Amino acid sequence: METRFKKLGEVIELEKGKLILLEEKEDTINIIMKVALQNIAILLFPMKTSKEEIINRILASKSSVSIEKIRLKKDLSNKDWEKLSSTMKEISNFKLYIDNTHQNSIREILSKCKKLKEEKNIELVVLECSQLIQENLKMIKELAKDLDITIIVASEVTKKIKEVN
Repeated sequence: METRFKKLGEVIELEKGKLILLEEKEDTINIIMKVALQNIAILLFPMKTSKEEIINRILASKSSVSIEKIRLKKDLSNKDWEKLSSTMKEISNFKLYIDNTHQNSIREILSKCKKLKEEKNIELVVLECSQLIQENLKMIKELAKDLDITIIVASEVTKKIKEVN
């Protein structure tokens, strides 16, 4: 997978002050997990995905238990439950803050980023792309520079968005 990160193996080194556009939404879960495992604070703004769905995707990815089994909460073997229990303990230590307020204005998003930078020292912000985000990429890029953080805009339509770097 080609990204604008310095490494995408065991460790990800974030490019501070940068806005990065990612095409695949699924990759964001892998990035979030790898960054969170480094004890780095992350703020996630999912525009269409519920908090529960994100946690389920992280659980499935980290535990190797199928997302369908986790969603339906059935057909889980004792081994599956053990994996999920172990994974839950691990991810409970993640510094992952999820803002599921789907009606955020761009000002509210910027304000929340600034507040959590001060309070929790977030180093990564992940935004699922929406029309609002697309229309305000320059402001988001400025925020990344001002706060010296990495901001990822994840979208299935990123190819249509011109990079702002």
